[in-house]
Amino acid sequence: SGFRRAARERPSPSALVPADTDVVAEHDEMWRALLTLSPQQRAVVALRFYEDMKEREVADALGISVGAVKKQADRAMAKLREQLGDRRQP
Repeated sequence: SGFRRAARERPSPSALVPADTDVVAEHDEMWRALLTLSPQQRAVVALRFYEDMKEREVADALGISVGAVKKQADRAMAKLREQLGDRRQP
């Protein structure tokens, strides 16, 4: 029947695990670190770095000053560096 065929065609659980678990672990670590930021810091980081918005655009979107965007981004990045370590290559 169709149900048996569907059951046979389902991928095994091991097929659902990404091949590069290091990338997944790093991604998970980043999200956990982002969740430790204040809501405003998270919003600034998301808009500035994930949405690639300019400081003025972020300020307008959040209803805050450009200086507040700079300050929140600076504090957020410092906290993320503290938690994740500075992983830039020398």
